Amino acid sequence: MNATNHRLLSLILAILLHLVLFLALFIHFTETLPPAVVLQPDTTIIKAIAVSPSQIAPRKPQLTATVPPVAPSAPLLPPQPQATPQQQPDQQQAEQEQLKQQQAAQAQAKQEQLKQQQAAQAQAKQEQLKQQQAAQAQAKQEQLKQQQAAQAQAKQERLKQQRVAEHAKQEKLKQQQTAQEEAKQQKLKQQQVDQVQAKQEKIKQEKAKQAALKKQQAQKLKAAQDKAVADQLAAEQKDLAIARTKQLQSDKDKYAALIQQLLHNNWVVPDNANPDLSCELFIRLNAQGEVQSVEVTRSSGDVAFDNSARTALFKASPLPLPDNPELVKESRELRLTVTP
Repeated sequence: MNATNHRLLSLILAILLHLVLFLALFIHFTETLPPAVVLQPDTTIIKAIAVSPSQIAPRKPQLTATVPPVAPSAPLLPPQPQATPQQQPDQQQAEQEQLKQQQAAQAQAKQEQLKQQQAAQAQAKQEQLKQQQAAQAQAKQEQLKQQQAAQAQAKQERLKQQRVAEHAKQEKLKQQQTAQEEAKQQKLKQQQVDQVQAKQEKIKQEKAKQAALKKQQAQKLKAAQDKAVADQLAAEQKDLAIARTKQLQSDKDKYAALIQQLLHNNWVVPDNANPDLSCELFIRLNAQGEVQSVEVTRSSGDVAFDNSARTALFKASPLPLPDNPELVKESRELRLTVTP
């Protein structure tokens, strides 16, 4: 904005200077021009008449009075003597020649004035052009100077911004390094804490492992002891069971022998019965040992032999119950193989 105002002011000053120069040249040119020739018309030429020589003398004063005086400010030619009637055509021709010369001089002066005006205008135009070029050059120099100043200022601003950015970058780098160092120290500290905790946890686990192993060993020992006791108890129970089984079997055998004895005491074997015959009987007793039924489950092949055995059992009823309480229930249903 300042550069534009400056160029506009320079242009106005240049135009004013050209106008002053042109005015000065014009005044100087008008002062140096010769005074304009004012042609006074000659009334004698216009009113000339032919007269005789005898009439010239009386009319001479009148002719003299009709010639206007020449203005002293523009004497171009020396005053001419009064012409005689014989000299009037020559005088008229001379005056016409003089008028012609005056007109030519005026035309020449006008041409010269026009030429000088054109030269002055051309010179003023050249001067104006020169001043315009100078003003343009000066404006260009000023603009260039302002551009250079603006570029220098922009460069300084860029340098300042670069320094600020570099400072910010260094500060950021410093903060990053500080943060990294703090993080590293924190990580190292955490690692040390983790190592201590891991070591303590390992010791704790080792103690727990030892305690678990000790407990396991104790449990194994107790289990072994319990197993030994259990094995011993099982062996004893097995022995007892075997002994009981043997006892039961012995009691069964004794009871069966007792029943066989009672059967034989009441059995009347047919005379023609083969001594090698045998049959199997299924006997049911009630709670008092009375025979409820006798079935032949395996016949001897001799019906009379089988029926005699059945009759003997009914005769022996009630049968005695076994002394062993475990055999009482079992003895109420007996399978008995009998031979003669």
